[in-house]
Amino acid sequence: MSTLAEVAADARRVVATGSDPVALAAILAWVCGPRRSPDALRRRLRDSRATDGPTGRRLAGDTADRLARMARDDGGLDGPLAAVARRVLARWSARGVRVTIVGDVAYPARLAEGWPDLDAPILLAWRGEPPAVA
Repeated sequence: MSTLAEVAADARRVVATGSDPVALAAILAWVCGPRRSPDALRRRLRDSRATDGPTGRRLAGDTADRLARMARDDGGLDGPLAAVARRVLARWSARGVRVTIVGDVAYPARLAEGWPDLDAPILLAWRGEPPAVA
């Protein structure tokens, strides 16, 4: 049986500089669950911001942490979900894929503009040169 800690250890091989492998592990394991999508997690964060009061454009810094916390709060990330996430990470690692999370340094700022109100991916993956961050 796989654990979220093992997923985080595997995530260190693919996470981009400036992104948190622990946050990536939680988000990826959550997304591997049935009837869960990255867009559903984006909408949940958007809706929770509405209840937090006026936050302005508070994107950088805590976005990945908040997404990961939402994923962990649902529970059940150990076991089958962690095992699926580890298989995904192994494939990404074998193919030389790098991954960043919205709001992190390696995530392109133009793509993150207006997030989570506008639809941009939570996770951005690439091979080769990283995307332009300006």
